Amino acid sequence: MKTGIKINRLLKLHNFVAILFFILLFFGKTFTKIPVFSSLFLYDFLLIIIFGLSFFKIKRKLQLPIIIIPIIISVLYFIISIMKHYNTEHLTFVIRQYATFIYIIIAYFLANKFFTSKDRVNLAIRFIYLFSKVSVVVQSVFLIISLMTGYSNNTAVEGHRYISPIVVLGVITYGAYVIVYKEKLLFKLVSVILTFILLFSTGHASAFLSFLVILLFNFFLKINIKQRVIGIVVVILLIMFLYAFPQFRDVNASWRLIYWGHVINNIFLENFSLFGNGFGEPYSTYEFAIGLNKTHNSYVLANTYKPYSRWLIGPHNSFLTIMFHIGFLPTLLLFLPVIRIFKKLFYTAKFNNDLKFLMMSFLGLSIWVAFNVILELPHSSLYFWLLFFTLSYYYKYCYILEK
Repeated sequence: MKTGIKINRLLKLHNFVAILFFILLFFGKTFTKIPVFSSLFLYDFLLIIIFGLSFFKIKRKLQLPIIIIPIIISVLYFIISIMKHYNTEHLTFVIRQYATFIYIIIAYFLANKFFTSKDRVNLAIRFIYLFSKVSVVVQSVFLIISLMTGYSNNTAVEGHRYISPIVVLGVITYGAYVIVYKEKLLFKLVSVILTFILLFSTGHASAFLSFLVILLFNFFLKINIKQRVIGIVVVILLIMFLYAFPQFRDVNASWRLIYWGHVINNIFLENFSLFGNGFGEPYSTYEFAIGLNKTHNSYVLANTYKPYSRWLIGPHNSFLTIMFHIGFLPTLLLFLPVIRIFKKLFYTAKFNNDLKFLMMSFLGLSIWVAFNVILELPHSSLYFWLLFFTLSYYYKYCYILEK
C-alpha cells in the first residue's frame, strides 16, 4: 500500500515538469532540437501533452483571471494572422512568432493546476532553491572544464561559456537566494563573488547587470519608503547622464537601443499603445534595416543570405516583442499580478524573506529578459514563467494571509 502511494506521488504532473527543467539544464538546445516528425520537436511535443493533462484536470475556477484577457487577445490576433497569411510564405512565421504565447498559455494552465494551496507554493519555492544550487554547481564544473580544455558548446559566439541557456537564469536566482537567506558573512561573500564570476563568464554583460540590479534592490528594500522614491529618481537621472557619454554606448548597445526605439515607435505611436501587429509580420521596416546597415555596418536585418531576417530577429527584448505582437496595454494586463506586488514598495516598508527572494529573482530575470531573446525560445522561457507564477501565487496564498 505504501509503495503504491509513493509511486502515485512520483507520477504527479509537476514531477515530470521538474524533470524537464533538469534535462534543459544539462542538455539545453540539444534537447529542444530533437525532432519527432517534420517541424515538431520532442520538447514541444512533451509540453503539449503536459498542457493537455493540466487543462483537463483543472477542477476549479481559473485563478489570476486578468491574464485570460491578453491570452484571448493573442489567440484572436493569431487567427486573424493565419487568415491573412494563409497560402503565403509568411504562414510559417505566424506559427513561429506565436510560440512565445504558446509557452505563456502552457505556463498559465500549469500554474492553475499546480498552485492550489500554500503548501504547493512553498514546494515551488523549494524547487527553485534546488534548481538554482544545481545550476551553480553544473556551471562551475562546466566553466572549469571549458577553461582547461578550451571546449565551448557555443560555436556561434566566441567567449560565451555556459552549459545551457537556462543555467544563466538558475545562477541569477542563486544570487538572490544567497543574499536573502544566508547570514554567515564569509559564505555570503564567497557566494556573491562566485555568482559574479559565473555570470561574467557567460560573455553577456546583461547577465552581470542582472545580479548587480539584485544587489541594488536588496539595498533598496532596507531603506524607508521616502528614500526609495528619491532613489528611483536618482537612478533614472544617472542612467540619462551616463547615456550622454559614448563610453557607455558601444556598437552593440547602440544597435539595440536604436532597434528598441524603432519598435517602441511602432508600439506607442503607430499602434497607439492599444493595438498589436499580430503575427507573421516583420519586426522592422526594410528602410530601417538598410539604414542600420549604413550607420552601424550591421547586416543582421537586411541581407541576401537570410532574406527573412526581419521576421526572425526581434529587438532582443522579450517584453518589447510581446508588446509588438499584442500591444502595450494587453501586455500590461499580462504582468499586472506582479506589478501590483511591486507597487507595495511605495507604501509597505518590510517584506518577509520568501517574498524578498521571489521579487529579487523575478527582477533579476526580468533584466536578463529585457536584453535578450528569452521568452520566445523553448529552452528558457518556462523557468521565467515559473518565477512569475510562484511570485503571484505566493502573494495570493501566503503573504496576504500572513499580513
